Amino acid sequence: MSRPLVILAALAFAIAGLVPILATLTRVPLAELASSFDARALDLLGRTLAYGLKSAGLALLIGVPFGFLVARTDIPGAAWLRPMGYVPLLLPPMLTAMTWTVLFDVRGGTAAVLVSGASTFPLVALFVARAFERIDGRLEDSARLVGGLRAVLRA
Repeated sequence: MSRPLVILAALAFAIAGLVPILATLTRVPLAELASSFDARALDLLGRTLAYGLKSAGLALLIGVPFGFLVARTDIPGAAWLRPMGYVPLLLPPMLTAMTWTVLFDVRGGTAAVLVSGASTFPLVALFVARAFERIDGRLEDSARLVGGLRAVLRA
């Protein structure tokens, strides 16, 4: 990637993302800003962080093997399995949540994590599949011949 493009992307991020936050912080009095870090706010922040990490972990747990299977293996039905894997991105999360609730009777935080992870795993699978497609199969075969699976994973 070219350096000017990276600089332009960082500048666009700073303008679109950081400038509104800094402008808002200049308008908030310090006393009100300090009250944002009370015990309840920090507890909610911790719960939000845990929710995000669990959802991302579930998306990785499902998406990485799925991306590998559709990109590097000869599983039966791979021609239709890959496009069908992107269906969760097209479904509204509310519909997915209602389905999980009816079929498996999960509610609350567990349901939120399951819905978020299951709805976003295609993003992980897409990037993983593209990464595995860029790996030269001959390099993988030669690594397997020389050192087995450990050499393949190390390369």
